[in-house]
Amino acid sequence: MRPLTANEFLLAHDMDKTHDAADRAVAVLSFAYPEETADELRRLPLGRRNARLLDLRERLFGSEFYAFAECPQCGEALELALDAGAIRAEEPEVVEELEMEAEGYTLRFRLLDSRDLKAASRASGIDAARSLLVARCVREAWNDDRTVTVDELPPSVIEQLSDRLEEADPQAETLLALACPACAFEWQLPFDIASFLQAEIGAHGRRLVREVHTLARAYGWSEADILAMSTRRRREYLELLSND
Repeated sequence: MRPLTANEFLLAHDMDKTHDAADRAVAVLSFAYPEETADELRRLPLGRRNARLLDLRERLFGSEFYAFAECPQCGEALELALDAGAIRAEEPEVVEELEMEAEGYTLRFRLLDSRDLKAASRASGIDAARSLLVARCVREAWNDDRTVTVDELPPSVIEQLSDRLEEADPQAETLLALACPACAFEWQLPFDIASFLQAEIGAHGRRLVREVHTLARAYGWSEADILAMSTRRRREYLELLSND
């Protein structure tokens, strides 16, 4: 893994308007892992993808996270201070295929990946997205000796499949346990490292654009020349300008 260059920060920032969330995550990982193809990165189980994004976030911005949440009970605003170690799950052994039995059904399935998230994002609603994810991850299903379709699986079996996916790939979804200091309400809040990192990259990209604008106006340098400078060198020039 390597950190992003200044130009890659801007390219990733520009993707907010041209790529969906799953593709943005893969694109950012493509910068950090140039030895792997985009298709290889798309096929990473979500937990492994998220673990890599978490490692990259630590490399770029440090291990501490600062975020905000709103209590769904009373509307109180909460400031959250998180550490990467606290939200990093133990990475399980990745296997090509898994199998489970529930209520007389046998399912052979795979872990979800970025391709599945991209497909689900186009679904007409939450229920449709959930059904699509089940259909994509289940490769074969039987009831006794009879092959069945995903549509024939009882809701209780699908719930157990969801639990098995979570158990096999715990970093795929991170839930924060929160308690409101104002009303004592407790709830769980999903933490999406892909969205969080993209927001930070966007903020950093906007700062870079302002730096390029300031230095280009002052010295007449091109964007490429400014971005080729180290962060320290750009900041030194900006400091000189602020002291004029």
